[in-house]
Amino acid sequence: MKRSNITELAHKANVSVATVSRAMNNHPYVKKDVYDRIMNAAHEMNYTPARKNAQKKRIGIIVSGFDTHALNAYSSNMLLHLSKHCGLNGFSMEIIPFSDLYLVEENFLKAAITFERPASLTALKEIKHTQFICINSLIQGFPCVSSDHAQGIEMAVKYLVEHGHKNIAMILPAEVRDSVNSSVSLRKESFLKTMINNKLPANEDMIVYLHDKPVEIVAKIIRAQNPDALIIAGEDLYPANYAISLLGISIPKDLSVISYENMFISEYMNPPQTTVAQDFDRLAAEAMKVADDIVSGKFVDPALRIIIPNKFIERESVKSI
Repeated sequence: MKRSNITELAHKANVSVATVSRAMNNHPYVKKDVYDRIMNAAHEMNYTPARKNAQKKRIGIIVSGFDTHALNAYSSNMLLHLSKHCGLNGFSMEIIPFSDLYLVEENFLKAAITFERPASLTALKEIKHTQFICINSLIQGFPCVSSDHAQGIEMAVKYLVEHGHKNIAMILPAEVRDSVNSSVSLRKESFLKTMINNKLPANEDMIVYLHDKPVEIVAKIIRAQNPDALIIAGEDLYPANYAISLLGISIPKDLSVISYENMFISEYMNPPQTTVAQDFDRLAAEAMKVADDIVSGKFVDPALRIIIPNKFIERESVKSI
């Protein structure tokens, strides 16, 4: 694809070459309407400033809250595998906080990946010249690569039922829990459906969400519902396990537990935990394939959905009753 030069861009935007240069360097004296006209023309003409053209393939990785708190286990794992596949596919990676989303256009990024539920869908849709790829959120209007959230929970419930458990509780992450097709809503729906399919009560009182006081929340549901099994439906298992230990509960003697695989951690818990494992490597690989198509100028259908099955890892945290 032919790239335009600065003279051609200046002609199209009906400004001088000097004004284009000032706009590209975010000079404060360039009026907003002039800046917008230049940027729109630049994207239409596939113009990239020379300083941004050294790397042929560049991608943005959007991280919510990156500027305000530490990454959780899920985000850390996802970022690790995206970094790996950026390197394997010849991409340079630019990490951009959601609060600075405007940088994807200022940096002339054709594609960007978000692996957390966006804080604002409106903000994503307002970006005109960058195509976003969503990981683990099935959002209308954006290509998505996602774990099969329903399948993962179904495997966990069936395994517990096969081992004689009937009073099963579940802990979900505190992300946008009421959003349609979010990972949390799909896991919740699958839990209730699978309980019904196994002729067990589908009781929403057996489901809690981790918010500001996770230890208190976990302790409360264990005391109130007295479950014989617990599904920790997220990679951040520390608060739940800490609460269980504070209550003097022994796993799996007093309570069977299935959590989500936390790389380098789950197998070294006491006891080693049986887990549902998202295939982070494949999630990253598939998302990068889509990004490569976008950057190469190929059409990518916004309705694209790539669903990846989870794995089940059997260890020692579930007993038969």
